[in-house]
Amino acid sequence: MTAAGLTGRQPAANDHSMQETDLNDLRNFVAVYQAGSFTAAAKRLKVSKVAVAKRLGLFEARLNYRLFRRSTRRLAPTPEAEQLYGHALQLLQHVREFEAQLSNASPMEGVVRVTCSYSMAMTFVGELLVTFQRKHPGLRMELISTDSVLDLIEHNIDLAFRIGNLTAQSMVGRKLGTNDIVLCASPAYLKAAAPLKALSDIKNHPVFCMNYHLGLEFAKTGTSLADVMGQPRLATNEGELVTKLGLGGHGLIVRSKWAVKRYLEDGSLVEVLPKFPLTNAGDIWLVSSAGRMQSARIRAVFEMFIEESRRFL
Repeated sequence: MTAAGLTGRQPAANDHSMQETDLNDLRNFVAVYQAGSFTAAAKRLKVSKVAVAKRLGLFEARLNYRLFRRSTRRLAPTPEAEQLYGHALQLLQHVREFEAQLSNASPMEGVVRVTCSYSMAMTFVGELLVTFQRKHPGLRMELISTDSVLDLIEHNIDLAFRIGNLTAQSMVGRKLGTNDIVLCASPAYLKAAAPLKALSDIKNHPVFCMNYHLGLEFAKTGTSLADVMGQPRLATNEGELVTKLGLGGHGLIVRSKWAVKRYLEDGSLVEVLPKFPLTNAGDIWLVSSAGRMQSARIRAVFEMFIEESRRFL
């Protein structure tokens, strides 16, 4: 960080000696990235369009690569810009928090954006965020529930719950548990239905599950769920619907254990054929787009999830 970054001095066009990044270069770059044009970025920064374009050009010259592909209608970020954007946001956030600490402002202020599946949002994530925000009223929580895997940098998301294996090297994650899968039903259904003593008996029962559970196998048997399912059956992308059908006594359901844990504990649902467990569907992770450079508020929410989610998973 240079003195120019702190004072706002405009770098001269021939100032090739400056080797460190100017904070105002990053602010300019972020404004252009978010606004999508020099005109809109200039309006946001309250400077001229020429000043925005010139500063970005000098920044690109020093980096020795293009950050945007120019056309007559729009600016398209290059892969280098996509990578730089997340790091720039993190750095500028740390600067703001440092300045806030110097002025005795609370670091527990601002927005925390979290994404998870709809079922997780309904089961525990939403409740935990509301409880945490009540303790820290300066925070504003945004929860994006979707079964799609969102790019954290592109969507400006701080924390995400993921199921599977971590592959993104830019993320820091913590394993929360294993995504165990259970076959279960309501006691009332089991009392009235045909006996269930072997995997072959499943064909005599309606089975409701998520689409991606059809390929799961029963451990050490080589038999998949699809192999033994009879008719009628329903595969869906709506987990809460599957749970509701099970609670309503409509048949057998296949769910992640964490999604029905409370119903198994209170007896509303009973695990079926526990001697033939289904293979798990990966691990449950909490990941952060900020890596090890988390801001104070994101780190606090991250640690809260680590501690509190143990009750649900």
